[in-house]
Amino acid sequence: MVGRSNCADLVDCSAEWPGGQISGADALGIAQKLAQPYGITVSAPGSKGVQVAQFNLMIGETAFEIIERVCRYGALLAYDQPDGNLLLAQAAKVVAASGFTEGENVQFASMSFSSDQRFSDYQCFMQSMDVLGDIGEGGNLLATAKDPGMLRHRLRMIISESPGGGLDFAQKRVTWEANRRIGRSAQLHVVTDGWRDGAGALWTPNTLVPLSLPTLKCGSEDEKAVWLITEVAYRRDNAGTKCGLTVMRPEAFLPLPIIQLPTFADIPVNPGIGWGNEVRN
Repeated sequence: MVGRSNCADLVDCSAEWPGGQISGADALGIAQKLAQPYGITVSAPGSKGVQVAQFNLMIGETAFEIIERVCRYGALLAYDQPDGNLLLAQAAKVVAASGFTEGENVQFASMSFSSDQRFSDYQCFMQSMDVLGDIGEGGNLLATAKDPGMLRHRLRMIISESPGGGLDFAQKRVTWEANRRIGRSAQLHVVTDGWRDGAGALWTPNTLVPLSLPTLKCGSEDEKAVWLITEVAYRRDNAGTKCGLTVMRPEAFLPLPIIQLPTFADIPVNPGIGWGNEVRN
């Protein structure tokens, strides 16, 4: 038997809200409004995200696409809980009471590595068109970063979502891009013999776990690696009770740095003059 949580409706279905506009709400408020038609409860035990003055829904967007986007503003992650409801939380800092140790509580473990989404050099630009090319790269190029693990030349150019944030913000943005791709390039798959850690808590996503898997070169007894649980599958069949987990480096889930810039109304200088209202002598 295979199933999905209640949040599957948020991932699959188009967002709906009367009028298509949400005003004066934070990430939690927006998520609650979009989840309400599907009977899903949304909670945020810590930060609720920044206040968004006005948010307009685009026709065809799924509810989860919108929730994920507004969560970036407040450096939040959105994921489902064991009861099927949605949780908004910052990247975990709490470490599980126990982890996974080779020869003790690990029945199976494998590591997959991929470099197709990693690049040797990252460049962050202010805008997509280099209209300042006649004064050199300094006019449009804001910041750079390198991935020392990539030995051959692979260039990745990105456009800053908040060019008004300045050089410091651009450097954070391009460094985040490099670190996130490094973090997602390695995935650890573990099968353990129980659903709970040493303190009796269920294995859940967004939990840090210590690892001692020397065969896979992922931590050791003397120096354990601490990675983040990203997926959990609870299993119970004729072979017994097991739990399958996907674990990744914490850098893979660092929130996107972003700055909300104010948008001002486009008010004409002479409201009485416009199409069909020309002033003639």
